[in-house]
Amino acid sequence: FEEKVHLLKFHPNSNPDLIKYLVDRGYKGLVIEGTGMGHVSDRWLEPINYAIEHDVLLCMASQCIWGRVSLTVYDTGRDLLSMGVIPMDDMLPETALVKIMWVLANSKDLTEAKVIMKKNIAGEFNPRSQKNGGGRDNTL
Repeated sequence: FEEKVHLLKFHPNSNPDLIKYLVDRGYKGLVIEGTGMGHVSDRWLEPINYAIEHDVLLCMASQCIWGRVSLTVYDTGRDLLSMGVIPMDDMLPETALVKIMWVLANSKDLTEAKVIMKKNIAGEFNPRSQKNGGGRDNTL
């Protein structure tokens, strides 16, 4: 497992400079826990682009337990997609974190890592959301 990865939670007062801080310290992968559909404020765009320009694998997850990342709804999301942020669909942020740790330690290069992040290896995400909540078993 690659240890130089981090999970960042977006919230209204979150500091996007944390991204540059992590990149400058050699982090190779970041998972951002965005809003329900995986969005962040436009203040985060420049630091995210900085990370991507420094070959950091950057993925977007949702804060909502039954949420699904949809980066095509708002301009900011479309900007994230065009920069190279990988939407993690309905994958839980913690699952995305463990997956990015494994992928970065076991892939040949960043291009292969991006492909593996979107590959459903162990049922970590569902191709579509179910009415009862994302396809996960939500019964107790």
